Amino acid sequence: MVNETELQFINKLMKENILLFKTKLTIDKLTDPFAKTMFFEISKALREYGELIPSKHLNALINDEDRMKNYKKLKYPLELTSVKGIMDYINKYDTDIKFETLERTIIDNYIKTEMRYLAEEMSEDIEDSKKTIKDVIRKYSYNLDMLKYDNEEKISFMSANDIIEEEKKRLANDEEVVYTKTGFNFIDHIAGGITAPSTIYLVAPSGSGKSIWLYDSTVRALREGRRVLFATIEIPAKEAYLKILANFSGVKYHTILKKSFTPSEKQKYLKALEEFEKLKDNLYIIYDETGLSPDDIKHYYKQLEKVGIKCDYICIDYLGLLKSSIPNQSEGDRYAGLPKQIRILSQETNSIILIPHQMKVQQATKDIEDIKPDGIYYAMPLMHESTLAYFMTRKKEDGEDLTFVKSFKSRIGEPQGTFVFKNANRDLCNLGIDELYEGNNENW
Repeated sequence: MVNETELQFINKLMKENILLFKTKLTIDKLTDPFAKTMFFEISKALREYGELIPSKHLNALINDEDRMKNYKKLKYPLELTSVKGIMDYINKYDTDIKFETLERTIIDNYIKTEMRYLAEEMSEDIEDSKKTIKDVIRKYSYNLDMLKYDNEEKISFMSANDIIEEEKKRLANDEEVVYTKTGFNFIDHIAGGITAPSTIYLVAPSGSGKSIWLYDSTVRALREGRRVLFATIEIPAKEAYLKILANFSGVKYHTILKKSFTPSEKQKYLKALEEFEKLKDNLYIIYDETGLSPDDIKHYYKQLEKVGIKCDYICIDYLGLLKSSIPNQSEGDRYAGLPKQIRILSQETNSIILIPHQMKVQQATKDIEDIKPDGIYYAMPLMHESTLAYFMTRKKEDGEDLTFVKSFKSRIGEPQGTFVFKNANRDLCNLGIDELYEGNNENW
């Protein structure tokens, strides 16, 4: 169970934290329980504090009863009872072996283990009369090639026979397909939601609630136990965090900012903070005042994956502020190319991306039925690359506050209709199917 090489690797990381950003290793390639624990804690400390793991993190580790129970079940020879004990144990594995050599050894051991699994699978496939030798050779030559180049994602070759067999199994399974909610109650009610990878755009004028939708969707995802990577470009991370907390608590952002609570609001906010404490490890906010590109977001996403953190959602506030991943582009090329880069990001991370987009000002005063894609900045690439895309406007009509939502063509097909809702002052995500005031598509 004790892996000396992995502990020597951890010793190096503890001494020189910059090595974490150079390593090809991810937490799943480690086998030593203590090494895995320390790799996670080191990464977490660097992510949160930009420094070596502080003593308070190690104290928190020791005081984590649930983790300690699981740790003791492994019957690891080291008992985690004090920070000094942890450091003494790590220092035992000081070595002159180069970091790159240790990393290479760990990767090689990982590959050998994977090859043994492949050998077992191949033995079963060879005996399977439904699979030809050519199919088997193709499948495992691809997998071995990917292992050769240290790619953690092995290509899976499937013959037509494999696909048919998988489909038969899928149809025989009575389990219901689980879709992720989009954040639009009325769409979720009708369409059931979506699956990853997907991109959803909400196109609306300034001040109409695009960001509220994004914050509300973030909170909904957190309440469902999902992890969210929230990329903010226009506002600092702390402000974004407080706005998410405002949505979570139901207390207005400016009330929180100014601390102008009524007694009941303060009680409500404090209670929400206690609840949010349980969810805090599921929300990661990135902010760069110089701007972010899809590649930047992917980099942060992969850093989290290195320590075993998989984010289900990526929320970006908002499309027009993103930089292109391709340098030295004109403004027009940047806008036209971003939807494709976002779509690729969703595929590479297998995540659901929610992203608002700005509507041209002159379009905001038009009737919803008169709004066309040419009223949206670079709408054609957005339509071609999105999974779902919606216009939204709000206005008073005959003394009634109304919210208008219109879908338009995306990668999954034709527009689904126009929907009008009463109570337009409410958050968009809270518009329910029961409030449907008017719609032009009977299928919905």
